[in-house]
Amino acid sequence: MASTSIKLARDALIQEEGFRPSVYQDQNGIDHIGYGFNLEALQLTEYEARGILVRLINEISHELASKYDWFETMPAPIKAVIVQMTYQMGVSGFDQFQETIRHFQAHDWKAAAAEMRNSEWCRTQTPARAERLARCVESLPELFGQLIGD
Repeated sequence: MASTSIKLARDALIQEEGFRPSVYQDQNGIDHIGYGFNLEALQLTEYEARGILVRLINEISHELASKYDWFETMPAPIKAVIVQMTYQMGVSGFDQFQETIRHFQAHDWKAAAAEMRNSEWCRTQTPARAERLARCVESLPELFGQLIGD
């Protein structure tokens, strides 16, 4: 019985609220999204948030692959760093790292890491995060050595 009433309420609310994929304000100036979800009151479970994160990572990866023909050929740890950078600053922000991109394409990991450090992003915006990612990039040869048993 309860499941029938839930389904009826769900279907009615879908009809009444309609779906909006972007944030909008209701008549009281409160931000909403989706089927009238009040963003001031909405709470996500970690499971739901991880699902959204995975969707965004996939979208970013597809966008990077379509923009940069070299992206898919990168080792997985480098692709992960590029996705993280893009998640933080968007594709247009990542585009600003032309020297880093050039070094990624050449598989010159140490030079790519140095260029990452030589940025406003690393110096003033999120230095600890940028440093962690730069260390990941420059340690790639050692990481691969561990993976293949060197």
